[in-house]
Amino acid sequence: MRDPRNDGAVLDTGNASHRRPPRAVRSLISLSKTEKRRMPIIRVEMFSGRTVEQKRQLSKALTESFISVCGGKPQSVHIIIEDVAKGDWAIGGELCSDLYPDPKPAGTD
Repeated sequence: MRDPRNDGAVLDTGNASHRRPPRAVRSLISLSKTEKRRMPIIRVEMFSGRTVEQKRQLSKALTESFISVCGGKPQSVHIIIEDVAKGDWAIGGELCSDLYPDPKPAGTD
């Protein structure tokens, strides 16, 4: 018998009824199980200013290190690099742009 309030089915098993989650929730559960098989995700948050080549080398080194320690396939390792401006990062209540100011170019004193 279907529950008219959502698309979850009600299954009668003697005196107890067990409700399946709605189809949309079942889809999310299925997706999360699939996603777990494709992990891991390594997130790197660092100050802006690295070159694409530095990020390429970092990605390769992180992937190789992860595989050597944890196993798996390189194509399963996802790396997300997020550049963060010093003005958007704080330590101990102080902005990193104040703690670690960028050096001034020569001749601009």
